[in-house]
Amino acid sequence: MDNKTNNTNNIANRYISEAAVVVSFNRDTAVRLKQPKAEEAFKNIINKASINTNLPDDSDPTNPRIIFRDTLKEIVISQISATLLTRFDNLESLNKQVEAIDENVSKLFNCVKEFAGEANIKDTGIIVLVKHTSDKPVKELNSYLFNNFSKFESQGEIVNVNYRMGFKTDNKLFVGYDLSTYETINETSNGTAAESKKNENGYIVRIELNNKPFFIDSKIAFLLEPNDIKAKFKEVINTGIDNFLKNSLK
Repeated sequence: MDNKTNNTNNIANRYISEAAVVVSFNRDTAVRLKQPKAEEAFKNIINKASINTNLPDDSDPTNPRIIFRDTLKEIVISQISATLLTRFDNLESLNKQVEAIDENVSKLFNCVKEFAGEANIKDTGIIVLVKHTSDKPVKELNSYLFNNFSKFESQGEIVNVNYRMGFKTDNKLFVGYDLSTYETINETSNGTAAESKKNENGYIVRIELNNKPFFIDSKIAFLLEPNDIKAKFKEVINTGIDNFLKNSLK
């Protein structure tokens, strides 16, 4: 068995560690004054009091103005978007994680429609971090990726590798992949390696999907629920990653 096949077969587990759903809308410079409206509109996701950052209205529109926090979820509202952040652990099945994200897309989209108005919605996106644990040391994984992708000679010990690529789908969606490695070292409170928890390392794939009108001449408002994004997300998770890794790591 060659080295490339061996690396692929040593991917022991796959799970989503983090996910972000983003719905953008036309800029609202007075969004910080709409905290009660936001708490009513987003209560189906997080039914708690929000935090107002009280930033000046003329400051960077991407800065958070209203924030909701729960145990594993967070909603951040700026002058131009609402983002739902969700954290997962590797104890949940990948299928359950995918279904939760699919549901989050619908929930956030409907909340933004109520909060910002349907006519003001611009686009929807999903960003997920998919981890593939491996029994190989991260140093070996970095070397493998470098040897598989690079066409130039190494200049020393390889400590970090990252590869990025993006695609336009037939229905005008953007799908992007970032491939790298990761290493998680579990430590006790005194800074020593914990024996009770195994250190984790492997490949990590950052996947981004959105329906921003990059490939369309005129500006189009995506007013309907983004079923195209949801369908493509499931396709990428169920088959796209396998094809990507098969072609990249075989």
